[in-house]
Amino acid sequence: MKNNLFSVFLLMMGLTTNFFCSCNHDKTIPVVSTTNVSDIFATSVKVEGNVINDGGYDITARGICWSTNCHPTTRLPTKAIVYTSGLGSFSCYLTGLKPGTSYFVRSYAANLLGTAYGEEFCFTTTYITGTVTDIDGNVYHVLQIGSQTWMVENLKSTRYRDSTAIPHVAGTDWCSGNKGAYCIYDNNPENGPAFGYLYNWYAVNDKRSIAPIGWHVPTNEEWTTLVNYLGGVNVAGGALKSTNSWLYPNTGATNESGFSALPGGFRSSDSNGAFHSVWEIGRWWSSTEDLAHDNSVYFWALDYLSRNVDHPSGDKHYGFYVRCIKDN
Repeated sequence: MKNNLFSVFLLMMGLTTNFFCSCNHDKTIPVVSTTNVSDIFATSVKVEGNVINDGGYDITARGICWSTNCHPTTRLPTKAIVYTSGLGSFSCYLTGLKPGTSYFVRSYAANLLGTAYGEEFCFTTTYITGTVTDIDGNVYHVLQIGSQTWMVENLKSTRYRDSTAIPHVAGTDWCSGNKGAYCIYDNNPENGPAFGYLYNWYAVNDKRSIAPIGWHVPTNEEWTTLVNYLGGVNVAGGALKSTNSWLYPNTGATNESGFSALPGGFRSSDSNGAFHSVWEIGRWWSSTEDLAHDNSVYFWALDYLSRNVDHPSGDKHYGFYVRCIKDN
């Protein structure tokens, strides 16, 4: 009797097992395809994918994984971005990439049974896309960051676009009058090649233009676009700062953007026109006036102790650097 009951029990177990096997027989991991890689810039790229089949279970995650090594997965040390769940086409923008670097990407999709990967694509981010020369013959490298094109070095032109000389003011008359002027930090010629030249805002705003043809001094809005593209004011300073030259600890500096901002200090707007904070601070003009405050213009600032980007306004007699942006 006991043997018969045991036999019946085994039979029931076998039937139960066969039942589950039969129900799950056609279920698999998803089918996903990497369909396109486009909009390749210095620090970002657009990657598209398509979840073709869910394998019989709901898609719990889908997205893109990438690495500088082949066959990236969703596991460390490679990186992955989760776009959403579900079937169908999707696209992701990967940001924070390093300029001039080769990456491997592929789409993925996951369900209850596991993770599937699409075709692998390889691409190389742009870095230096060319050069531009100012009226003095100074050559600047050119870098694409998102949808914008920037010079990699600070301006060091001594003439306006029409060949008129910009006054060189080294002494304490830096703040006298409302005419354009430039100088070199601490009046030391060795600082010019490294940091570029300091300009007051009257030089920046002159109709004759200090920028090469096809370029201009960025507006406050254009600076905002750059900073937001790099993650916002709380982190973008790290992506903008060079990884060398700044004083320790150069907080957050990665230079992922390739912008290579340097700590050239600034010249004050007081009666002495004193120089301050080389190796600690970098400041750059915008072309936008602060209409809420007299004689003030917005500028953008980086600090060796922070990954933040500050954007206050200041007196037009300050001496700040100029980083030109290409006309649209």
